[in-house]
Amino acid sequence: MEQLELQFGNRLDLQNILTRLSVVNESTKRVSCSNMKVLGLQWSQIADYAKKIVTQCCMQMMDKRKLAGHPMDKCCIWWPEAREGAPSLILITE
Repeated sequence: MEQLELQFGNRLDLQNILTRLSVVNESTKRVSCSNMKVLGLQWSQIADYAKKIVTQCCMQMMDKRKLAGHPMDKCCIWWPEAREGAPSLILITE
């Protein structure tokens, strides 16, 4: 699987999910979804304070995968309709 897209309501389970995608399995020495190159995250509702947390978690997950030898090309984060002038898409690349 090269692209994984996840949609969330208003719960922030992201840290747990991204941790699982970046932890090296001791038996196989691989990460989950080792061929994943693109991760897309989309929310229907999210508090403004949580957006920074989401961005940081995604960057950390990408760094951990790179160190484990399974780098990703990008992580795309779509926010729900935001206040005027605020970006609706954040793109994180290596």
